[in-house]
Amino acid sequence: MKALRVFLVVSLAVTLAACTRAPEDEILKNDLQTLIEANFAPGLLEVVSAQHTRAVPYVWPGAKIRVGYDAALRLKRGHRFGAWDQINIATLALLMDAAPDQIRGVKPNGNAAGDMISVRGGLAYLKNGDTLKLDTTPPETAPKEAPGFVLMSVVRNGVKRRIANLERTWRASRTAISYDEWKLARRAVAGRAARHDGGFAIATDVEGSVYWHLGDAVQRTADNTSVPFANVAAHGPQEALDLLRDGRVTAIVMRNTEAALAANGAAPYADTGPYKLEALAALYPEPVHVIVKESSPLGSPAELFGKHVGVAGTARVDAVEAEAILRAHGVPLSALATPLVAVPTDRALDQLEADAFDALIVTAPLPSAPLRSFAARRPIRLLPFDSDAIAFLTTGTASYVAITIPARTYPRQARPLAAVAAVTMLVSVNTVPAKEAAGLLDLMLTRVDYLPLGSLTGAMVGREDARRSMTLPWHAGATAYFDPAAKP
Repeated sequence: MKALRVFLVVSLAVTLAACTRAPEDEILKNDLQTLIEANFAPGLLEVVSAQHTRAVPYVWPGAKIRVGYDAALRLKRGHRFGAWDQINIATLALLMDAAPDQIRGVKPNGNAAGDMISVRGGLAYLKNGDTLKLDTTPPETAPKEAPGFVLMSVVRNGVKRRIANLERTWRASRTAISYDEWKLARRAVAGRAARHDGGFAIATDVEGSVYWHLGDAVQRTADNTSVPFANVAAHGPQEALDLLRDGRVTAIVMRNTEAALAANGAAPYADTGPYKLEALAALYPEPVHVIVKESSPLGSPAELFGKHVGVAGTARVDAVEAEAILRAHGVPLSALATPLVAVPTDRALDQLEADAFDALIVTAPLPSAPLRSFAARRPIRLLPFDSDAIAFLTTGTASYVAITIPARTYPRQARPLAAVAAVTMLVSVNTVPAKEAAGLLDLMLTRVDYLPLGSLTGAMVGREDARRSMTLPWHAGATAYFDPAAKP
């Protein structure tokens, strides 16, 4: 046993000798400050302290490594991290490689100078001989498979594909059909039960999605305050709309551009609509990005005549939004080199890199994590929208709001950019009592601290922006909630 201990000690010493010592805490602190000043908002945050989160201050061999840290930041001026037109907490979280629930101290109504924010995240370093050099680019997506190695993500994805294949085979059986109907009924019952008990239910999206995480934060807050609530996972907007029309839920979370299609009975809702939808609140913006390679000569969406344009995203409304942006800039679909092609975001970015697309249109909350990761590896530019196009898209019965994409939202984006955004909103119907709708708004807009509960987009939810212009008529409950003089 003694010989074994000696062997282990010697082996550890040899291993550590082959490793590089992680930066000292003072260097770590200075590196964090450098990263924030260069890639976030200069002069906004001061790094007061930073410490390693691991007891052994060594990093294992490799070209790029991650050093975990705990940091305390002090605001040098007031800032609302959830404001629609200011650089937001999601950008900081991606930059500092920190999960939403590892950021504390961000106040939903805005922070004042002197406020402290704590962050547990990670810094990336590049090996430079026996020393480390700070990697100032944002965290990248999972690495590609290297020869001779099998990544855990590859194994996990393989298992997922196998399960998906089995599910497709199984779904053809009568048992599967019965099981699907049981799951649908179970979700619907949960929503009706919460409403029956004097609470609320919202239909969001599939479990694990951005909308679902927002609903989960509300669910956990309601559970802690004994308010009956159900976050009903819906498989797409069609199911959410049906749950709302059938009275199974109080409201649904939906992009306003899609809600407008459903309310008008336009494709793809011509067979099931129109739906009598009413607005409860604007939750957060999803700006429309038009991106090109940095080397592209294009300077505006109006110059996309004869170009190959892709749509990143397979939601039915993504292509509708892309067409609206092009039309507002005077580019009809017939003027493109080929019809609009909608593909999953990751694949669309790969095709932009391969020059299969001259430009890519992406609708996503700020910042788009896949787009930011891509921009860290491949220089891109966002095309600013023409002022006339913005006016056309944001007046009358148009479904968009004018927005500014703040500087440094994406790598090498030195200036703020004018654009428009679709809006993720809370939608209901007039058969929902005004008092119930107002109670749901009070819960979601004032009583939920979304960030520590895992929702980055939820950090933008609040009364300040909830009454942004909507294409739907306002629900009586929203009128009562926002106007104290009104009676539900």
